[in-house]
Formats: sequence, structure tokens, C-alpha cells
Amino acid sequence: MLEFAPGGTLSDLINLPGKMSERLVAFYTRMILKGLSNIHESFVHCDIKPGNILVFPMKDGTNHLKIADFGLAKDAAGVEIDSYRGTLVYSSPESVEFGVLETSTDIWSLGCIVIEMITGENIWKNISRQELINEIVRGEPIIPQNISDIAKDFLQRCLAKERQKRWTADKLLYHPFIVDNFVEVAQNCDQEVFSWINPLGSCSWSSTHDLFSTHVDITSCPDSFQRLFPSMYLNHDERFNLRR
Repeated sequence: MLEFAPGGTLSDLINLPGKMSERLVAFYTRMILKGLSNIHESFVHCDIKPGNILVFPMKDGTNHLKIADFGLAKDAAGVEIDSYRGTLVYSSPESVEFGVLETSTDIWSLGCIVIEMITGENIWKNISRQELINEIVRGEPIIPQNISDIAKDFLQRCLAKERQKRWTADKLLYHPFIVDNFVEVAQNCDQEVFSWINPLGSCSWSSTHDLFSTHVDITSCPDSFQRLFPSMYLNHDERFNLRR
């Protein structure tokens, strides 16, 4: 049984009327980074996109995000594959051109998502598949100019064409774009919030309503995922009450 996400996905939030503030984008990005930090201890997700990030509305009116769908996940040590099956518009240059999948692959995808949250539009739009491949491999991602300098710098750290120059999830959590916005809203913290990972597919949850008492049947999951489950819950340290 798959867990029900009452708020849909991040894609649904992005498609709502109006644009997200940078503070709200940083709030959501920090949640995603917390999840990626844990995932990257063992795996590369390989298909980070808004449609794979579930939304859970909280009682205080904010939203809590959870990374889902590990169907394409690979070992974090890095692999090369003959045919990359991730979602092309969020795919990194090295994964498209050479089939190289590393944790930096997910960071590129995150950069694409952050731009989409800020602008409401995908970073690559209105082009054919072949043009898209050429742009990803040979072009440069267009970073919005009407955003703060720290937001631009954050995106540059995520979308470096050379994967070795991309920051890790752990390092990005200390980038000013994340930290400064966190400090700004931390005064409104009232309770702690949890971020956890739901590797959908064959895994089953004992409850869809009690989000804090989750049992995972690891016997029905791929063996490679069993190492992840002991740390399924990630303590986020805070619960935000955003005042926009």
C-alpha cells in the first residue's frame, strides 16, 4: 500500500497561481537537501523532479516535502549505464552524454527544480527532444537574473557543467541562500518537523494516517535498499511557521 500525499506533489505547488518567494523556495529546498544528504550516504536517486517530491500539508498551514520513487536509484559509488532512463529535462550533462550517474547528478536536478520553483517554468522549455539534449550537453543553463545574488550563487553551485565542481547536498545546506533564509524564519519555530523518505514501489506502509509511526516491510523491498531503512527518519530540527 502506498502512502497518500494529501498535498499532491511539488509539481502541483509550482503550478499554483502566483510565484513562490525566495524564502519559501529556500524553505522547500532545505527539506529536499536534507533528504538528499541522507540518500547520498548510500544511493543516487537518479530521478529527482517535482513529480517525485510528495507534499504533506501541516496543521500550521505550511507544507512538508518527502522524496519518493526510488525505481531508478543506483549505488552512490557511481555507475555508468548504456541508456539513461531519468526525466530528460532534469538530467545532468554527464548522465545524458556518457551515462554517468553520481550524487552530483541529483544536485543538477535540484538546481533545475529550484529554478522551476522561482520562475514557475522549467529551465528548458519549448524545444524539441534533440534540441534539449544539445542544450543540456553543450549549452549553459539560464539562471534567472531577477533574483538575489545569493540565489544566483546557489544555482551556480548546483548547475556547474563539470560535475566535480558541484557542491554536495551537505555543503549546500550551509550555503547562505539556505542559511540566511533559515535564520530569518527560525524565530517562528514552534515544534520539530520530520523529513523522511518513501522508496515507493514494492515497499508497504502499515499506516497512511499516522505519519509518525511508520513501519516498512523491508522483506518486500530490493536488498540494496535495506541499508537505508534504519535511518528512514531524518530529524529536521525545526518546524517553521512561515509568515508571508
